[in-house]
Order: sequence, then structure tokens, then C-alpha cells
Amino acid sequence: MIERFNKIFTIIGARGTGKTTIVKGDAKLKLRGLIDIYLKKGIKVLIVDTDDHPAYRDVPILTMESFKNFKTGVARILIDPEDINSFCRWFTDSNNHWNTFLIFEDARKHSEKSICKELNRLMGNSKQQNIDICFMYHSFGETPLDLYRKIDYIELCKTLDTPLVRKESLSACFDKVMKAFNTLQASTDRFKHITISTIDEIR
Repeated sequence: MIERFNKIFTIIGARGTGKTTIVKGDAKLKLRGLIDIYLKKGIKVLIVDTDDHPAYRDVPILTMESFKNFKTGVARILIDPEDINSFCRWFTDSNNHWNTFLIFEDARKHSEKSICKELNRLMGNSKQQNIDICFMYHSFGETPLDLYRKIDYIELCKTLDTPLVRKESLSACFDKVMKAFNTLQASTDRFKHITISTIDEIR
């Protein structure tokens, strides 16, 4: 599992393959999630939720007005997919959003074909603001072409499509991704996942 910081990455996996467990962990199985890892590093966590996802209903909801008081812990903000560009502009321009781990839950709702202008700008400013960004998608095909050039890691779960649908975008990283995909397909563990570094390979 990814534990490095100042990174942009994506979690790709079909429904029921453990994407939420990667993020939240599992106390019964004694599995640490990304949320716990970041909180213990003193970095607050914000889940950008476009459909009131059931898995995150235990996480308190913030309004944009109350976000200035969000200094520690984990919270989520409910955003209409059509408002994602405005949200990213607001988030980038605010002085209250440093040291944050952003999780875009089911990012296909707003970023399936391409990454909007202000989300691109937010990613460009991520190191200056000490922001990590995670995008969650169900498949390679749902992950937009322009995002592959910006991510540092792929956390790959089992998918219903293959990396072949994004072979050109994965470029030099394709063989590593294909090898991981084949390993996952051969595994009987439907929750198995593999971290793949893409740094300096698909840029």
C-alpha cells in the first residue's frame, strides 16, 4: 500500500474488490487504511463525495463555509459533479487547505473523459500546499487519458477491463501494469491489490 507523501495516485478496481478497505482499513482484520496512515502523520483527510457514498456515512460532512475550522481529523464534503471545477478553484485559492489528503471518491462522476481546468491547477500546486490526491475509479477505461500522465502510483485491484484499453497512455509503464493485472486475475483473493509506481515512466 502507498505510504509516501506529496503524491498523486489512483485506486482502480471493480466494485467489491476492496477499494474502500484500502482507504478506510478494516479493524476486524487489523488492516491499516490510508486515512489512518495520513492522520498519524498529522495530515487531515477530506473525502470529496459526489453521491453520499454509503461507505463514508460515518464521516462528518463539512460545508464550504465551515471548512475554515477543519484543522485535523477526517471529514467529507458533498459536491455535485457539475460543481467540481468551482470546488477545485476554491480549494486551491484558499489559505486553509494546506496539509490535506484529498480523496475523490468515484471520480468518474466528474472526471471520466478529462480532468477539468481547476483540478489540473490543484494538482499542479499539490507540492506547494502539501496536498496528496487520490482518485478512485472502477476501471482503466473510466480513468481519463490526461490523468495517467500526472499520477505517481496506481493501486490496482481486480478490474473488469484490461490495461490494453489504455496501453498508449500507460506507455513505458504498460508492461508493469499488465504484469500486475495478470497476477491479480490469477489470484483467488478478490481483495488482493498491487502498488505500481509510474514515476518518470508515463510522463
